Amino acid sequence: MLFWKSCFPEKALRRALNTPEIMMLQPGEQTTPSARGTPGFTKSGPRVRALAVRSRVTLVGVVLAAASLSGCVPMEVPIVSEPKTYVGGTLVEHLQWVEEEIDKAVAASGVKDGWFKSFSGEEIEWTDDPKSRYEIFGSLLPWTCGRGGQLVQDLVVRDVPAWAETAGRIRAGWEADGWVVSDIFSVERPDNPYFRADREDGAMLSLNANDEGLILSVESPCSGDPTMSTKTLRLEERDAYLEEMLERPYQRDEE
Repeated sequence: MLFWKSCFPEKALRRALNTPEIMMLQPGEQTTPSARGTPGFTKSGPRVRALAVRSRVTLVGVVLAAASLSGCVPMEVPIVSEPKTYVGGTLVEHLQWVEEEIDKAVAASGVKDGWFKSFSGEEIEWTDDPKSRYEIFGSLLPWTCGRGGQLVQDLVVRDVPAWAETAGRIRAGWEADGWVVSDIFSVERPDNPYFRADREDGAMLSLNANDEGLILSVESPCSGDPTMSTKTLRLEERDAYLEEMLERPYQRDEE
């Protein structure tokens, strides 16, 4: 496992990782591969904004999320090599798993409000509101992992007073669920909790905490299912699931 120290602006980050531009679609659009191999657009599908990125590395979202805290936060990001294990599971099944793991981590943290997903300067709050989940998961597409695809989702919460204790609760929850939790050592910030939780199938969770906030990342195992392919996007089942998500019962808190 290699570690790459990052404190780059987004464009410099893309150059360093040799990744394409991040392309955000307007409501009513979704992505299909273009003839040149970079994402192209069609006007079909539900009202979602899709993020189409093909990359040789994972967890880049953690670096971008770090900039969403107060300024640039020095951190170290794992560069993941060729996966050793491929699992099954459709895109919808992996979306459901990612959502479940995020909900469990947020519940364990004791910090219900303030978590958000950052999209190139726009922040979408993570709440129980189906519209919030629809916005966030409508922008989540598989990343390349060897011959398959995986999902990587990260959330940020700022200004957590008892941030070390909060991180400890999340870690305890992962350990109780049977994850193998290990520390990611940082020379620059040795007292800041930064750890990862691994599972035999290749799934990984991680948390980076400091006095400016917490960054939670959830990475699904690498799937060889056709719907998880980054070469030919098959989003019909995903799109139908997102529409069903909007029909979830939701009771707004009274102000």
